Amino acid sequence: MRIHGLNAAEFAVLITDKYQHQGIGTELLKRLVQVGRDEKLSLIVGDILPENRDMQEICRRVGFRCDYSEKEEIVKAEIRLAEA
Repeated sequence: MRIHGLNAAEFAVLITDKYQHQGIGTELLKRLVQVGRDEKLSLIVGDILPENRDMQEICRRVGFRCDYSEKEEIVKAEIRLAEA
C-alpha cells in the first residue's frame, strides 16, 4: 500500500501455516519489490514481530534491512529502491 504523501509503500505478508516454508512468502516479497521498482518507489517498509525470525530472514535475503525498534518493540524492515 502506498504511503500518502511519500514516494514509498508499506507491505504486509500473511501465509497460512499450511503453506509456510514453501517459498511463497519469498516469491511474493520479491515480486512486491519488483512492482515497487517498476512504480519508481524510493522505499518499501514493513513491521515484523520480533519473534517472527523466518520473515526477518526472508526480508534480509530479498535485500531489506531489518532493525529492532526498542521504542515500538517491533522489527522495522526497509529497502531503498531509487532516489526520488
